[in-house]
Amino acid sequence: MIHCGISLSDGRNGHTMAVEGYAQIIVNNTTFNTAMVSDGWDNGVHYLNLDTSQYSDLKGTVFKL
Repeated sequence: MIHCGISLSDGRNGHTMAVEGYAQIIVNNTTFNTAMVSDGWDNGVHYLNLDTSQYSDLKGTVFKL
């Protein structure tokens, strides 16, 4: 699980998402470290850029079986 928030002009906005995996995506010789997340808004995977500086907070929870 990943928990993140972004600071907006009217305060913090964010939520928790299930992580499906990790991917490094290269675009025009720039590498982006991403978490593949399922956010519950639709049926597809989303790639969350972990390198952005816009997060007000970024934390994770790991479950070990």
